[in-house]
Amino acid sequence: MVPAHGEPPNNNSSHDQSIMRFELMTLQNFTVKKRLYLLIALAIVAMALIKIISLNNLRNELYKSAHLSVQSLVESAYTLASGYAKRAEAGEITKSEAQVLARKALESMRYAGSEYFFALDYNAIMVVHGAKPEIVGKDYSNFKTKDGAFVLRDMANLGRQGKSDGFFFYQWPKAGFDEPKDKISYAKVLPEWQWVIGSGEYIYEIEELFMAKVIEAAVQLIVILAVMITIAVMITRSITQPLDRVSDIMHQVADGDLTVRVNLQGNDELSHMSRAVDETLKV
Repeated sequence: MVPAHGEPPNNNSSHDQSIMRFELMTLQNFTVKKRLYLLIALAIVAMALIKIISLNNLRNELYKSAHLSVQSLVESAYTLASGYAKRAEAGEITKSEAQVLARKALESMRYAGSEYFFALDYNAIMVVHGAKPEIVGKDYSNFKTKDGAFVLRDMANLGRQGKSDGFFFYQWPKAGFDEPKDKISYAKVLPEWQWVIGSGEYIYEIEELFMAKVIEAAVQLIVILAVMITIAVMITRSITQPLDRVSDIMHQVADGDLTVRVNLQGNDELSHMSRAVDETLKV
């Protein structure tokens, strides 16, 4: 079709053809065996990438679940303490009575076996501690964890900074372990009493589970790789050996020997081609 007067010629078709020719020329630089192995390699890389993305999503979901879990638990404790604060404001009980009742309630609350709740005032003085009531009244403004975090002071500062809540990551001692373990805590401010109520969950299990899944995925990929390589070798031989046979016969024919035959049996394209060659040589 001739382009209308004044219209530029459409070069998209020729451009696409050039790309196709380039791709074909590039592939033709590789043997059939190399092309098949390249296909297998690409499949393995694709599977590995999919597995990596899947594992990363799993890891993110586990951390998200830990966030939501500890937040939900602290919200429950906060609601309880806030209820006592509202009763005091309504004049049902005095503020001192309300705080005593709130402390007792928070100290008695447990989850996941031995996990507990705590509360600090805005000066990082421990107000409630469900696991160690003997430390109530101690100043933790200068307490530093082994990884260098002033986590309790940072929690207390939520109230000073006018914030309502926050998440904190740090390392904390755990029974049965020589070294402190990773932990996530959530703290929520109770402004009526200038308390910061919080709790935490250990999250080191997430990394352990993640690494276990990584090892499991690696083993699976190795097994799949072994199976695919075995199948690839079988398929490659089923293609390259007949091709080599046909090539060898054609060289002999080129040298003048017309008595040779390919004699390939089967119903695939190579077998059909070999029979066509044999029929040609009979003529």
